[in-house]
Amino acid sequence: MKNVLPGIYSWSRFNEEKQMDFNGHVIQLSDNEILLIDPPQTDDATIAEISAFGTVAAIVITNRDHLRDAKNFREHFAAPIWGSDLDAPLMNITLDHIVRGGDTLLKRFTVIALEHMKSPGEFAMHDPVTRSMIIGDAVIGKVPGKLNLLAPEKVPRPLDAKKSLRKLLQFDFDHLVIGDGTSIINRGKTALGEFLE
Repeated sequence: MKNVLPGIYSWSRFNEEKQMDFNGHVIQLSDNEILLIDPPQTDDATIAEISAFGTVAAIVITNRDHLRDAKNFREHFAAPIWGSDLDAPLMNITLDHIVRGGDTLLKRFTVIALEHMKSPGEFAMHDPVTRSMIIGDAVIGKVPGKLNLLAPEKVPRPLDAKKSLRKLLQFDFDHLVIGDGTSIINRGKTALGEFLE
């Protein structure tokens, strides 16, 4: 488990095909309550570390392809799974809660719907407490410090995808916490702005 920022921890599973880490994130909501985001498969030691943080209030899936190991995490922690209204019909599980663009999740995270991505229900989450923007597949950090879209076969309208991503720049954040690849700490908004120019 890696401490990314105060209040945010991550664990990873390296994907040989993509040659990058698939990340899950733990966000501390209070002294004894946490949020899990896009949890990849993990081992007993990491499960124990997650348990030590406190009760899992929710498991958030940022897009249909980041369902990953959420079902097992739901069973283990008895925690509800939250996901997008547009992706819900495309998942092989039933979501416990539906989110839409503009929603405030757990009275803290603003849900930002992103269009023209690989998944119709892709969304990012702004966390004002940690000054972070949390992203699933909308951008990846395959090369540390750099951002990319997924391959053209996954995102066939890259200019429209980038236009959608520009709405993230309306929010106040420093850090870009990324689901695939390496997160960008301290200069996340700057890096995103440069990528979208």
